[in-house]
Amino acid sequence: EKLSEQAGEPLLKGASRQVRAQAERLVQRLGKDGLYDFAKMHFRTALEACGEAVPDKVPWVRR
Repeated sequence: EKLSEQAGEPLLKGASRQVRAQAERLVQRLGKDGLYDFAKMHFRTALEACGEAVPDKVPWVRR
């Protein structure tokens, strides 16, 4: 709740299109460094919102 207040809008969870759009808005308003306060930067959605290269998906293999 405190982070939502700082962001100025309710923070969404997950990896949906809406979450990515929200992350992009935060990057536009606060810059890439500002997103560090609200997102796990090693997640694909955060990298996409910042315009950074996204690593290839590793195929899941049952062991």
